[in-house]
Amino acid sequence: MDQNRRDFLDLTTTLSMAIAGGALLPWPALAKEWDGSLLKTRTFQEAAQALGGDLVVESTAITVSGPEMVDSGYIVPVSVESRLEGTDLIVLVVQKNPTPVVGVFKFPEGTQPSLDTRIKMGESSSVYAVVRAKNNYYVASTTIKVRAGGGGCG
Repeated sequence: MDQNRRDFLDLTTTLSMAIAGGALLPWPALAKEWDGSLLKTRTFQEAAQALGGDLVVESTAITVSGPEMVDSGYIVPVSVESRLEGTDLIVLVVQKNPTPVVGVFKFPEGTQPSLDTRIKMGESSSVYAVVRAKNNYYVASTTIKVRAGGGGCG
């Protein structure tokens, strides 16, 4: 058996054992935490409510950044950093996308709540980061202009 195949089998066995033992949860198991209602939301306020929050406060302790303008909405780089103590969740919401919630990121206690990712945007829009810190919800945003849409980004 060649080494690449052996490495692949070792990796898949390890991942299978981690999933079976509960150390690594597949996405469907994490999605059950929100009963699916998060993906049906249309605004950042609705996203916070789906997560159990009733009030979202704008915060300067959250930085959302991305390019001012992109040629194509297929791959749009976005960065988020929260300086709020106790941040354990960041939800990215693109206001004008058919499915506005484009990312949900959980942070274990003691880690730096920041991320760099790529999202898909159908048109120019505000991009919101809804942050949960100590069971309170905060939001910050940036606007990204798109010259050519991301084609059915739902």
